[in-house]
Amino acid sequence: MLGNVNGEHLSKALEDFAQKLVSTRRKRSTKEAPLQLTNAYIAFLFGYGFACIGRHERAHELTASAIEALASVATDPVHKYLIGAFSARVEQAVAGVASETPLPDSLNAELASLDRLARYKVDRFREASRILAPVAWPDPFAQFLNREEGDQRREFAALGKIIDPIARARELDQLVDIASADAGERERLVAGILSVLLELNEAQAVPLLARTWPLIAEIREMRRASRYAEALVVAGHFGRREIVPELLKLLGAALHVVAATDLASVLHHSLRALRRIGLRTEIAELLAEAEHARSAHEPGALYGRLAIAAGLAFLGDATRALPIFDQGRAALDDDFQAVRKARADGERIPIARALDTVRALALAYAQAPLGNALGGIAELAERFPDITDNLNTNSHYCLSVVHFVESLVLGITSDQLALGEISRRFIEDDEHLIRRRLHRDLRTS
Repeated sequence: MLGNVNGEHLSKALEDFAQKLVSTRRKRSTKEAPLQLTNAYIAFLFGYGFACIGRHERAHELTASAIEALASVATDPVHKYLIGAFSARVEQAVAGVASETPLPDSLNAELASLDRLARYKVDRFREASRILAPVAWPDPFAQFLNREEGDQRREFAALGKIIDPIARARELDQLVDIASADAGERERLVAGILSVLLELNEAQAVPLLARTWPLIAEIREMRRASRYAEALVVAGHFGRREIVPELLKLLGAALHVVAATDLASVLHHSLRALRRIGLRTEIAELLAEAEHARSAHEPGALYGRLAIAAGLAFLGDATRALPIFDQGRAALDDDFQAVRKARADGERIPIARALDTVRALALAYAQAPLGNALGGIAELAERFPDITDNLNTNSHYCLSVVHFVESLVLGITSDQLALGEISRRFIEDDEHLIRRRLHRDLRTS
């Protein structure tokens, strides 16, 4: 069965990557965190990856080793939260639930109770991690400076402290009322509401989504594409296919005025939602709109073009996808050349752009055929010797290392590569059933 073949290849690729990390010597900065700490989080990342492809015993083994490695610092608030969050994510992946599933309420309460510095160091990790924060990405600097998180204000910070989901939904309902009535507050509130709907159950979230998404048409044009993409994620998560056509029509129009810097996240979220519910024709139509959007051709739109390439690869259009992959690899060469030059000159290491390019390429490769995908990701792994940083998060972990490793783990264990023919065979099934069948089939390999 093809699912078993995929499972064997992905498991081997993940083990090979793990061994490469062990055997590779990096040029570490003098301020980098102790290896034991960073390596523990790498073990969590691989544990999550193996859980995603049905290797549950290996996932639990790695999770246990990570917890043991962090035992001496487990009472530190930063480590305590991250240990709990990663352990929960691994168990969610073992159970086969969607990656956007919220973390347990107890962890949300723990996050809300952290002091400013601990919250900053946790949020820096969450900002870089699509495992811990798959949809709503925090703004650590704004949070630390006691400003709004992103463009949200204190009512959403207070909302995060409400543990009871019914009470949380009631508060959100009131915020929708305000957004409907107050044009000056609408844009900010709509963004905040959409960012937390996935934390509710279907019965609570769907009515709120139905009231919120029509308000997107009344915010600034340049912000609409991001909000429509977020609404599409919520609709896909809860299987509300009936509103997808209208959301896609509005998203397609909004793509023509979206900022180049926002195009990648818009496409990443919306294409993932459409892949999940099997709407290949709609993916092709959205990609056609994106290719003609002004922002796709502006400077700084490389990541948006790589998101387009990912969609094209998913549809089997290698002719148009491969040249964009080549552009991404060339940009990555430039990024790492800048990293090496800065290090030689004793300057601050400009690693952030290189890491963003690695992630964009890894997620794009993940939509290509299995051999091409694993070959491209293996090539990215060759960049590991240059990964380090001198950030203040080195008190707890090396952010650049975990960012880099997570990107490749997510690429190797993506739904598209793991599901293979299974995704096409069961595409009309509930996603939970798809994942459970995937795990069952892969475990037989």
